[in-house]
Amino acid sequence: MLISIMSQRARKTTWLASLGAGLEYYDFIVYGMMVAYLNTLFFSSSELWINQMKAFGAFAVGYIARPFGGVIFGMIGDTFGRKSTFLSVMMLMTGATFAMGCLPTRDQIGESAAVLLVALRVLQGLSFGAELPGAITVVHEHAGKNRRALYSGFVISSVGLGSLLASLILFILSRTLTTEQILQWGWRMPFLFGGLLAFANYLIRKQMHETPEFLQWDSKRSRKKSIKEPLLLLMRRYRTNVFTGIGMTVFLAGLIIFSLYLPTYLSTYFAYTPSTVYLAMTYGLAWSAVTLPLFGYLADRWGALTLFLIASLGFIPMAFPLFHLLAFGNLAALILFMMLYQTAISASIASYFPLLSSGFPTEARYTGIALCYNIVYALMGMAPILITFLIYRTQPNIAIWFLICCALISAASGFYARKRTEFN
Repeated sequence: MLISIMSQRARKTTWLASLGAGLEYYDFIVYGMMVAYLNTLFFSSSELWINQMKAFGAFAVGYIARPFGGVIFGMIGDTFGRKSTFLSVMMLMTGATFAMGCLPTRDQIGESAAVLLVALRVLQGLSFGAELPGAITVVHEHAGKNRRALYSGFVISSVGLGSLLASLILFILSRTLTTEQILQWGWRMPFLFGGLLAFANYLIRKQMHETPEFLQWDSKRSRKKSIKEPLLLLMRRYRTNVFTGIGMTVFLAGLIIFSLYLPTYLSTYFAYTPSTVYLAMTYGLAWSAVTLPLFGYLADRWGALTLFLIASLGFIPMAFPLFHLLAFGNLAALILFMMLYQTAISASIASYFPLLSSGFPTEARYTGIALCYNIVYALMGMAPILITFLIYRTQPNIAIWFLICCALISAASGFYARKRTEFN
């Protein structure tokens, strides 16, 4: 009976965590998908590539803020509980995203518009730095040992659905409105919509229970609660696991950050129209929502580390043939590219999070996941700027070499993780 109750609670918690993670991811990444419009509205330059670099600079700021939000909220979650932290994180994202949709543009208030955009992007980054690590922590601590990758797969699948929702809305926007209408008022709709959705999810998420692992550990804790304890524990006893986790994050972060750069990359260097790109991304993200639970199941069966190494090493020989599909210049080839690209992301992420979660104890798990995950994303947030500059100086294929290097780093970290008992 107890197992049945725990199983029901685990499924409910997974659903609530998944819903929140998906909507938060929508709020966070919709900015990256709209850079082509935002660089016109908030930044000014006679050179297109310089405008793109400015807009992606504001995009990067959100990623730079993520480690700070992840560690701060992670320590709060490890010290005082997962549920209250989760709710606070969601309200921060709700307010920032809705406010972004209400911003005046450069034509209305001058350069101050860009400053306000960057400030709200920082708040988004602080929130999202804690959201996904928190969701994975909650699901890991509710699920049984043999279901952690599967349940984590559903959480990450919802992230794919958040991306799917963003690309679908932008596809509809680009098909129903002219560019002039989007620049006048249509660009606000995705942000206002996301803010309202996140607030609705806050009301739903209040039903979530605290995790049994945290309650058990908290009941045994005799010392006074100190918010610094989780981070100090990681630095004293789990430094090697932190560095290993950072290395394993590189490939996944590279794939995801580059996927947010794809609308700009494809429209600039391959002459695909924005509506075509968003439509193909919608197909790819729908495909990832299906494959993520499947890869989660395989990670539980084969072992998360085994699947992680297959995903990292398998991408290397496939990278150039995959990107060669873009040269065909038609919708079918672009959809196939997006589906294969999302398959690589699915295999990597479904195995990555169970690995990372197992590398840290209950009293520092939220902080450990947030630290590894967000440090890499903070650095990778600069990747679109770097790739834009390198392509301007060299050729579009430099992006492929960037992803191959990321795969090699994570594969090497995965092989090292085999020596650590926590990851096995």
